[in-house]
Amino acid sequence: MQRCPYCEKPNQPSSTFCIHCGEPTDEHSVREFASALSTVSTVPAKSPPVRSLSSGAPGAFPTWLLSGRLFSAGRGAEFVAGAAILLGIVGFALYSAFQQNAQSEHYAHARQATLAHHYEQALEEYIAASGYMDTPQRSAEVRNQLASRDMLYAQAMADRKVGKSWQAAVALSKASAIDASYRDIPQQLADVRLLNGLILYKQATWVNGTRKSGLFFAWADGGEPHQLPHTDASSTIHAVSPDSRWVVYSTDISSDPQGGPGIVFLYDLKADILYPMSLPVLAFTTPLAARFSSDSRQVWLDMSGGIFSYPLPLAGDGPRTLNPQPPDRAEIARLHGMSLLISRDTDRHTDTLTLSADSSTGATSRLVSVEQGQVDGAIFSGDSRFLLYRVWSAPDDAPNPTCRLVLVDLTLQELHAVTIASLPLRASDERRS
Repeated sequence: MQRCPYCEKPNQPSSTFCIHCGEPTDEHSVREFASALSTVSTVPAKSPPVRSLSSGAPGAFPTWLLSGRLFSAGRGAEFVAGAAILLGIVGFALYSAFQQNAQSEHYAHARQATLAHHYEQALEEYIAASGYMDTPQRSAEVRNQLASRDMLYAQAMADRKVGKSWQAAVALSKASAIDASYRDIPQQLADVRLLNGLILYKQATWVNGTRKSGLFFAWADGGEPHQLPHTDASSTIHAVSPDSRWVVYSTDISSDPQGGPGIVFLYDLKADILYPMSLPVLAFTTPLAARFSSDSRQVWLDMSGGIFSYPLPLAGDGPRTLNPQPPDRAEIARLHGMSLLISRDTDRHTDTLTLSADSSTGATSRLVSVEQGQVDGAIFSGDSRFLLYRVWSAPDDAPNPTCRLVLVDLTLQELHAVTIASLPLRASDERRS
């Protein structure tokens, strides 16, 4: 048996390493260890402290460290290289973990900014998260959105300079859908929409899979549509005030049990307030007609042969039912300042339109137009300057009747007509042929 020079425990004579401490016991290693021991000053080779440190006890320190064998010839470089490699691997792992965590945070912030339409912030975050997941594709999408926004804004500003307010509103509306916080888009869009005004229309739409019809109002560019309260397929718009703030419309109460105390409503488009209008008649014997005063402070309803006046609510008035008042003679004269008379020639299938200051006598009448066909749906503008009516005709060489809208400027005596539809003839349309 031979003893290990490191831990002094017995081993087989032919062994090349110690079975107890694992140190090499070949001849070359033993000579190397002996040479290292000879260079250690005043450290006994078999001192109890050394044996205690190498014995495996808790806190023991290998004797080869104290002996300097670690830094002996041929081993110092290996230790330094190994330590450097280990530190490099650990450092790279720590750096990679830190970088990936930072990229993940930037990516999450970019996604949040994209959902909020803050595309410039999103692009900065995507650049900071470069190389993470699908960052290149996301960055390209954001850049496309920014390019579209800038192009639409520039086009809108160019349209505003040449007075194309409707085109400017459309471009600004699209740019706002991309990024509403860009420059002064909200103010610019509000300005052009006030210039363009509102539109009112009837439309069938789908809500939660159910077809829903009614009257709607929106900005002229189609933005921010809203349905008028208690409207359906039977609803009709009767008049809009000259300042575009008020609208009078009716709804068949039998199809809308929640319609309120009346079937006619006055709606404040600016304040979003609905005013039911109390009607002094039990049934309509003639079609309902409505007209606003030129200053938009009063509205008249012509129903069942009677005319009734409704003063419009003042600012600050809450929702309430409007009660009618019989108009005085001055109001009636103003309302009937322009009366339209239609005389029909059944042999020639023509309608002649004349204006009169007195519908009963026809005094001071003047010719407006002679139309080939049947005229109906005639209405005056709020300031009595314009007259709008429909003309139905069915020429012999045409299989279907046609409908034309005619707009007359009563001040300049100018007529503007356009064919808006060509409809198949139904039984209910025979009277128009």
